[in-house]
Amino acid sequence: MFHGDVNVLWDLAPHDLSILNYVLDSRPTTVAAWAGAHAHNQIEDVAYLRLHYAELDLVAQVHVSWLNPSKVRKVTVVGSRRMAVYDDVVEEERIKIFDKGVTAVAGDDGPAANGRPFAYRRGGIEIPFVESGEPLAIEDRVFVESATSGARPPSDGRDGLTVVRILAAAEQSRREGVPVDVDYHPGGIDRHRDVVPAAQGMVETTNSVSLPASVGGVAAAVGQATPMTAVRNGR
Repeated sequence: MFHGDVNVLWDLAPHDLSILNYVLDSRPTTVAAWAGAHAHNQIEDVAYLRLHYAELDLVAQVHVSWLNPSKVRKVTVVGSRRMAVYDDVVEEERIKIFDKGVTAVAGDDGPAANGRPFAYRRGGIEIPFVESGEPLAIEDRVFVESATSGARPPSDGRDGLTVVRILAAAEQSRREGVPVDVDYHPGGIDRHRDVVPAAQGMVETTNSVSLPASVGGVAAAVGQATPMTAVRNGR
């Protein structure tokens, strides 16, 4: 849905960024952004982000669009051992873990080079059960519980501030056409919680989703990730 006051980055990308930061338990250090205005010459309706998580040696890519004809909410994780896909639009089988992979075949003179074959692994598909629920109802329940108990919610104002700072860097990158470092502590204040380093990896999200807590375990199931991609299309 188009908005007259913000572009597609600020409308849709916050969800993808929140998901990526939650799954990775980290935050990007550098962001590069590109956006195009097609239906309106002053408001960008399609955008791409490239996020570098230096702490994890991982790259995430995000695609957001108001022009996609289909509603897509998908997260793809590509690991060193397996791959996983989470689809928030379907009613059943939302998470699928694929025993698939590809490895470059090394030659006698070292690592595989251009023209050398790759070894493909194609195994079975595991579909774990994930308890579903209405995202807004869950969000309201957690908010009330945190307000009454004083406990910190899974996603609080500090997480929101982190997302805003990433978006600000992305907007600067979009305007200037160069990658931009994300400044998390302007004025010397860093409100983000301590982050525990994780394994290298790759994740991909499409149209972003509200992930159930159990989805966080997917990363462990697929092994070390390699790059990470997030995409949001539609609404």
